[in-house]
Amino acid sequence: MRHSLPLCARLLAVAAVVVGSSGCDEKGGVVSGEFRMQTSGGSLLVQCIDEDMAKLVSWQPKPGYQARVIVQGPTSEASLMFTSATAHDIRVAVRCVDSHARLEEFDEKSP
Repeated sequence: MRHSLPLCARLLAVAAVVVGSSGCDEKGGVVSGEFRMQTSGGSLLVQCIDEDMAKLVSWQPKPGYQARVIVQGPTSEASLMFTSATAHDIRVAVRCVDSHARLEEFDEKSP
């Protein structure tokens, strides 16, 4: 049987019924959740893809911080660093577990 819709669109149709999905990412995975998160160094928008892959969509450092992406994803753990000349750097790691983003924040003291 030949399908006229791309695989991602077919998966999305099934996922929308199962998990209330909101779309597909550019690599064909199903976006299973999107989360805005706050950290000590700034905020970020994270997508969970295929329930267990994290992707940093956007980020905004707080005043006095700059953001440097370490791993944008989609991957099992996406991460970025909020750096500051006047405060401790903040490393952020995000994982998706069952379509829910889990954030860990690490205070990176300067040597």
